Amino acid sequence: MYSVEKPLSAMAEVIQAWKQADGLMRSRIELAMLAVDRALQENPFRCSESREADARILMNSPLVVLFSVDVIEQTVRFIRAWIYQRQTTE
Repeated sequence: MYSVEKPLSAMAEVIQAWKQADGLMRSRIELAMLAVDRALQENPFRCSESREADARILMNSPLVVLFSVDVIEQTVRFIRAWIYQRQTTE
């Protein structure tokens, strides 16, 4: 099982979005974070896609997390996390 490190600098955009969000969006952010934490703890490679420079990305609406994995230390470290809104087309 991997440990997940979330430095405040990596979480700044999510924290700001959460502060500005209404109750429904806050709940969505919190549920997405719980799901992301669980998935990364279990197997960060199965639930994510590779990016350049050994970074990986995981999307769980409305949350996106860019992170690195230290296999030897069994640690996932957030590089950046942010909120995205799906655009609907009518």
